Amino acid sequence: MAVSLLSMLLLTGCFSVPATHTAYTAPSRCPIHHVGMKEVPVVYGLPDEMLIKQAEKGELILGGCLPGRPKTGYICPVDKKIYPK
Repeated sequence: MAVSLLSMLLLTGCFSVPATHTAYTAPSRCPIHHVGMKEVPVVYGLPDEMLIKQAEKGELILGGCLPGRPKTGYICPVDKKIYPK
């Protein structure tokens, strides 16, 4: 069974959405591609295969195992870069 890079990062705890800083405001447009950002939910805990596929499509953000961080975030629809809310 092949393990994707995303799965490895999730299992090792190396992939999480950074906590927001009080002075930080998420951009409404991608600063690189200048397109509107997509607001998506942040899902915490160990993801199943379906959640991993949704994250790869940019439908949600996998937030790692520490709940209590942002409930939503923004994703650039072009390159899927994550911007915390």
